[in-house]
Amino acid sequence: MEVDLKERINPSEVNHSNMTEVAQTIGMGQQAKLPVKLSWTDLTFEVYNPKLKTTKTVLNKCTGFAAPGLTTYIMGASGAGKTSLLNALSDRVKIGKHSKITGEILINQTVKMESRLFGKIASYIMQDDYIFEYFTVRESLLFSARLKLCKNSEEEIERIVDDTLATLNISKIANTIVGSSEKCNIAKSQRKMVAIAIELVTNPSLIFLDEPTSGLDSTMALQVSKLLRRLAYDYNKTIVATIHQPSSEAFELFDRLILICDGNTVYQGMAKRVTQHFTSMGFQFKSFSNPADNFMRVMHVNYPKEEKDFKLIELLVSTYENTLKEKVESDSGRIEIPTDFDITEL
Repeated sequence: MEVDLKERINPSEVNHSNMTEVAQTIGMGQQAKLPVKLSWTDLTFEVYNPKLKTTKTVLNKCTGFAAPGLTTYIMGASGAGKTSLLNALSDRVKIGKHSKITGEILINQTVKMESRLFGKIASYIMQDDYIFEYFTVRESLLFSARLKLCKNSEEEIERIVDDTLATLNISKIANTIVGSSEKCNIAKSQRKMVAIAIELVTNPSLIFLDEPTSGLDSTMALQVSKLLRRLAYDYNKTIVATIHQPSSEAFELFDRLILICDGNTVYQGMAKRVTQHFTSMGFQFKSFSNPADNFMRVMHVNYPKEEKDFKLIELLVSTYENTLKEKVESDSGRIEIPTDFDITEL
């Protein structure tokens, strides 16, 4: 499906009932410098243990996509492989003598994701931020901008910083000294906003976040979730984030959801349809309960794995492959991002 990126659709009027409609929402909000669709095919990550002479499959033939104008969240139990998937997609996995990654990761259907390209179009926001404690919020952004935007004039850099502060609604604390993580002069949610703002000064089209709500209470976590959705909707950015156990209010803000269990993709699609997927397998949940809590309990696997764990994984994987995998690949193929220049020359 060819998508006109100049088209503007009001997010409140968009019905995300299927991916055909989702493909038509890609032009929402202000256009990023380069709208980016991230897609991956048969992504496998294996680590060999020379002492035990065994190979652990961290990721097993994962296939999927993330589109501009939408948030995509990756969830799974501890050790399931969600952070490994995020790091593999962002080219942050160290490949050594005893580890290897196979598969394909593409930007806008044609260009392979590489470290050289990543720095030009994407940013990665770590779970633990590193901000100079004696800088004010504004100085933190200026420091980042001067390093990354060395070709811009000082006047342009200051304008970009001011715009970024306004976008994230942290202009009021611009002159506040950040402080250390132990003795912070701003709220935890504001500190997280600052960490995000530091990466936004380059106007990245693709943003990776590793558990951006970690350590925040439900109210603060909801604020961060709202921000990420606004960055996707209003600025046409591609948001890919791992998250542990969001509140029901935060979960309602998710667009797309990818569930990982023991390195396998066991769900991919619109977040609001995940409960329907699990109930189709016979799982029953209480009414008005948090969907995230429900499927996280279902996906729990003990290590070392027992017979019941193998059966659960087989059920989840086979159901996904028989009901959703083909649709995901078809939906990804419909979403094409036309570019009138060579991305590699950015």
